Amino acid sequence: MRLIVVFFALIFLLRVFSYSQPKFAIEGGDTLNWGVVKQTEEPLKAKVKLLNLSNTDTLVIYSVKPSCGCTTAPLSSNSIPPLGHAFLDVQLNTTGFQGEITKKIDLNTNDPKNRRSTLYLKANIFEPISFYPRFVNFPNSRLNQLDSAKLIIKNNTDQDVRLEKFIVQPDEFKINIKDGTILNKNSELTLVVTFTPVEYGRFGGNIKIKTNSEDAPTLNISIHGFARDKQ
Repeated sequence: MRLIVVFFALIFLLRVFSYSQPKFAIEGGDTLNWGVVKQTEEPLKAKVKLLNLSNTDTLVIYSVKPSCGCTTAPLSSNSIPPLGHAFLDVQLNTTGFQGEITKKIDLNTNDPKNRRSTLYLKANIFEPISFYPRFVNFPNSRLNQLDSAKLIIKNNTDQDVRLEKFIVQPDEFKINIKDGTILNKNSELTLVVTFTPVEYGRFGGNIKIKTNSEDAPTLNISIHGFARDKQ
């Protein structure tokens, strides 16, 4: 009989001890998903509630580590009292991203059963007008020889877009598309850039396109290249 009493007493103490330890949780789960968003909506923001489910012990958050420089997540407090909470102000900069992306934030705590937790950040970045490749590239130009490079401009929307003005810098770069060109809905154009390098080494430039689209009023395309000796 005594052994039975001792056995149940030990079970009770283990349960009490387990419950008294700090217990970390993220309200809503470990994934923050913004769904489909436009480039113009960046940066993406959210306030995430972090919980301490223990009713006796304080939870300590030792560190908050975003996976990349595109994410910031200041913490309102690194010490959470029993049954209390703190907030993580998450901000995700989506510049340069397109399509589905996943980033993460690692949190280290004194929860003995969950010392490292991860909050996943997801979004599907809709780019009204996209480029392929992402920039104009002249990988193997020759001095004093005319060279050309291509890039696809794609309209991903269901409305025609007017490419109102092209600003090319420096003006030694020439393009095949004129101001006022219509980029039809769900279609694409091929941008051809021509250039004759006169100096050895790296060169570059930029093409700025002004449009009548509210979602993409200005587009920027960078130009990169390297001029080698004439063979």
